[in-house]
Amino acid sequence: MRIDPADGGRIVSLLIAGVERILPKARARARAPALYWGCYPMVPWAGRLSEGRIPTSDGEVRLEPNLPRSAIHGLGFDKGWEIVERSASAVTMTCALRGLGWPFGGRARQTLKLDVRSLELELEVGGYTRPGPAGLGWHPWFTRPHGAEVRLCVDATEVLVLD
Repeated sequence: MRIDPADGGRIVSLLIAGVERILPKARARARAPALYWGCYPMVPWAGRLSEGRIPTSDGEVRLEPNLPRSAIHGLGFDKGWEIVERSASAVTMTCALRGLGWPFGGRARQTLKLDVRSLELELEVGGYTRPGPAGLGWHPWFTRPHGAEVRLCVDATEVLVLD
């Protein structure tokens, strides 16, 4: 596994049995390329905020859209992350949210742990200067060899079905 803290704290390469499983930057879509490659953390929100609007108890907050009519996938995917801890099999990085256009302040922290049979990802956000929302996740762009079977396991206690 290779990561790039300077490019969104993302996983840029993940070899499994000698086969690259993460879509490289060179194959990203031309429109908003930072959104279309690697495996990056979506923080402090995941998904789309229509017109960048967030309702709060203090009134509506407006964020700068990064795609037409939407603010999508947070603020951390194209920002620099700082490595605060590393070992042979794990790395922990942080990203300050203050100054990125997030009016609630705070900081995101992610830990990536790799062993022979698994990759474990942890993501958290906290330290807000006032009450505010949070939504977290990763956006992996996997490659799949033609005809290969893919298996993804998620240990979740709840699921919110939207469709």
